[in-house]
Amino acid sequence: MKTMWLATVAAFGLLSGAHANETSANGHWQGQMTAHGQSLPVSFDFLNDGGRFTSIPQAAMGYPLDRVNQNGARISFTLGGSIVFDGTFARDTMRGTLKNGDLSGSFDFHRSAAANLLYDTQDVTFRNGDVVLKGTLCLPRTSGTHAAVVLLQGSGPQSRWGTTRFIADQFARAGVAALTYDKRGSGDSGGDWRTASFAELAKDALAGIDLLEARSDIDSQKVGLIGHSQGGAIASLAASIDPGKIAFIVAEDTFAGPQWKQDIYRVSVAARELDLSAEDYKQAMNTYRRFVDAARGARPYEDFKKVSEQYRHAGWYDWMAFPSPDSWVWSWG
Repeated sequence: MKTMWLATVAAFGLLSGAHANETSANGHWQGQMTAHGQSLPVSFDFLNDGGRFTSIPQAAMGYPLDRVNQNGARISFTLGGSIVFDGTFARDTMRGTLKNGDLSGSFDFHRSAAANLLYDTQDVTFRNGDVVLKGTLCLPRTSGTHAAVVLLQGSGPQSRWGTTRFIADQFARAGVAALTYDKRGSGDSGGDWRTASFAELAKDALAGIDLLEARSDIDSQKVGLIGHSQGGAIASLAASIDPGKIAFIVAEDTFAGPQWKQDIYRVSVAARELDLSAEDYKQAMNTYRRFVDAARGARPYEDFKKVSEQYRHAGWYDWMAFPSPDSWVWSWG
């Protein structure tokens, strides 16, 4: 998500043939999304009531669409839960409007053949205990054994698609095998990231390394982890759980030290943009620290509740977006 659009689009190789079915939108489309005088090159792949989005300038590939509805010559679909497309198609053209909150624009696509990938892809399955994880391996076509990476995403629900898939594409083109997988509780993977400890997520990553090391086309001495944000911390933890197993680690946009301290720092910086008085800022951050302490089990929930209720009608309170008493957050720490 690097722009107002989202950040995830030419899902290469998903569908082929410029004229797969001229009576439907099924197939590969390329063109432009335009708003406020700015255009973004994109591509979409549609198949009945599903589809994927790719934007190479946004470093995103194969991002699943939320909804696709084809009705005669009309088509509507939603991207990223907020960008709504509505238009018509006829033979090789598709045009219409798009809306993202108050932002509106247009799109203009043409039907074409999808570009062929320069590497092979394989759907894979691996396990960490009772949790079954699903992913995609991007495998170079060059001969011999390959160095390999397992890609780890940031916090929250994360699938193998979007920026992660784009990075895997770049590695495979450079001759390095790349495994992307749906984080537990996301996409097609089992389990639940909301109830998993960092150690369990690290063992998921180690299970991915086991999968790669067992392959004859992978150099087992050259398998590493690349983690974004939370994934960077998970990668380091995985290395400490099984010393010597991981050949290298790349941590990008990640954090050092306890995550709860990083989160307080993040909110303290953002809260300064609210232009609060010194007293309001102090009250806001004191309340947020109580929330973090309660969420990580360092204080009882009632302690946070007692403090927060004093400021429920303060101007900054809703901005904090504290979770409800029955939220999964309280059992996650």
